[in-house]
Amino acid sequence: MKEHIRALLEYISRYDPEFTNAIGGASREQIEQLESILARPLPSVHRGFLECMGQSVGKLIFYEGVMDPTIESLLEYYTEERWHPPYREYVLFAIDTGPQGSDLFLDCRESANNPAVIRGEPALDFPARARLKHASLSDALFSAALTSIRMPLLPCRASLYATTGWTDRFEGKGLQLLKDICLKLGFERLPFGAEWSPSYERGDAVIDAYEAPGFLPSFEIAASNQREVDRLAEILKDNLGLVRLR
Repeated sequence: MKEHIRALLEYISRYDPEFTNAIGGASREQIEQLESILARPLPSVHRGFLECMGQSVGKLIFYEGVMDPTIESLLEYYTEERWHPPYREYVLFAIDTGPQGSDLFLDCRESANNPAVIRGEPALDFPARARLKHASLSDALFSAALTSIRMPLLPCRASLYATTGWTDRFEGKGLQLLKDICLKLGFERLPFGAEWSPSYERGDAVIDAYEAPGFLPSFEIAASNQREVDRLAEILKDNLGLVRLR
């Protein structure tokens, strides 16, 4: 699965050519120590991530910087005397260093190579309370690259969200309508993200949508000038019945 990490670095380097100079990988000994604690091999995409960025992730930010995915944090977590979700099913990806204390785990029950990313507090009811955040780890990594490296290059922003009438109005086809709108506006669908978390890019703008299962969708627009971001926001509001936050 090293191709996922290679593709990630190629994508980031388009917008930050110095990125690879600022990151650092975990040592083979550290990764083997973690696998020894878990008594299982790491998911291959996770291992590739740690080999490349296990010491330093550079400008790649996860959840506004509160998530720490470094090898030191993972080893510290697993050496603490506390309850951990079953290792065969869940592998810690990042520690929540903020007040919420809700960590990111890899759900390995269905995929041992590129598992889904879930978020929850490590407690006995973890499986029932954890929430799906990304369909795969590679999707989570590309999403972080989009929001923390690509979109900040576009200074003007708008945030929109759907109201409670979204589900009845579109009957599960709202994001398909978004796709049709974006393609007509000259955007291209980026080659990552699940059907419920698509992103669209054009030279001067990005539209990032997120509709986690069981939740109403939210939308982020970034553009090179305020006039264009306002125009795109109005188009989405009019066609999708959205409310603008900012």
